[in-house]
Amino acid sequence: MRIGGDGAKENMFDDRPKMPSRTIQCQWLDANDPQQLQEEERLAKHQQDILNANYKKHEVIDNIMVNGTARRLADRYNL
Repeated sequence: MRIGGDGAKENMFDDRPKMPSRTIQCQWLDANDPQQLQEEERLAKHQQDILNANYKKHEVIDNIMVNGTARRLADRYNL
């Protein structure tokens, strides 16, 4: 069996015109700006909270599989 692929070519993508209301703006930010630092800290905390929640979900799923709860539920409901 041979598995392969071709490189992407320009004609593989849709030709979509730019949305007139959408513009990209870039600017340098001052690393010592207190407002920017607060925003970065808020974002970092939010990302950490999401990461912790996902970790707990994976832990619960792992524990259910390891301790046999999933197997017992499957037997109970004839799955």
